[in-house]
Amino acid sequence: MLKESDSNRDGSVWFGNSTVSLVSVHFM
Repeated sequence: MLKESDSNRDGSVWFGNSTVSLVSVHFM
């Protein structure tokens, strides 16, 4: 699991990746 100290950085990366995945699936 992600560390709380890295929640902001990893959270942003995860959110960005999840957004890209959702957009890709949407257009697929």
